[in-house]
Amino acid sequence: MITKVREKLCIANRERKGSKQLKFEVKRLGNPSVKADYQLRISKRFEILADSSSNKDEINSEIDVSKMWEAIRNIVRGAAKESLGEKKQQKNKQGNDG
Repeated sequence: MITKVREKLCIANRERKGSKQLKFEVKRLGNPSVKADYQLRISKRFEILADSSSNKDEINSEIDVSKMWEAIRNIVRGAAKESLGEKKQQKNKQGNDG
């Protein structure tokens, strides 16, 4: 059992290393209208997810954790991208001292 969990974690870490980490303009959440928009988008999407989860047959009532996590992650990322926008990458500037 523990070996299977470790194996899955190793695979997930390898897959994650090649992917780009998304960063969002979280400072925009200081603006009350942006914050309200973000909260509204998240709550609407979670309502849809909850409705789709409750409509499944009793036979399939076991939640597939990885699929549920993927759905939650996509909800949060999508709402953040739409409401906050992606953070622009800053290039490191190296000055010449001499």
